[in-house]
Amino acid sequence: MPNFTFAFATENEGYWNRIFNLLATNKKLSKRFSKKGDFYTFKDEKNGGYVDQLFFTVKNGVVYLMSSAENILPTSQTDVSRKWAKDSAKYPLSGRLDIQKLLTGLDKEFKSPKERRTLDAIRKNVGELYYKTEAKGESIQTEMNYIIKDSSENSLMYFFDLFDQIFKTKEEKKSQIL
Repeated sequence: MPNFTFAFATENEGYWNRIFNLLATNKKLSKRFSKKGDFYTFKDEKNGGYVDQLFFTVKNGVVYLMSSAENILPTSQTDVSRKWAKDSAKYPLSGRLDIQKLLTGLDKEFKSPKERRTLDAIRKNVGELYYKTEAKGESIQTEMNYIIKDSSENSLMYFFDLFDQIFKTKEEKKSQIL
């Protein structure tokens, strides 16, 4: 399962703590939802899916949902994390998604040679998505940056190169059939 942290600001920490306490004390949910220290834990061992345990906490006006309790511990930040931390304090909604890292967990799902080629093509042409949203007047504006490592010098060339690669893959398949 990919390691992640989802966080959003709140002006009412007590509200979220009451919700989490309610979930932890409910007869039906208390088997899977519990509290240990400042953290609430949701465990779903029966499902067998990708998410078997989630952690929740409220700290300093921020509600956290994460895959590991260690995600909230202070560690040395990378430049990317430092930039996102600064933007998360400035913008009501901001985030970063490294699609390359997300695809790492999908290796086992692609089994046939055709599926592996598709995954390799996707992996070669995806990168990191960074976004920030703010309210301006009566509108909401979102800025998104999509960064692809080792790609073309500009976005137009990226799309030309992508279509060229798709064309070459199709031509390769045709020649294999003949």
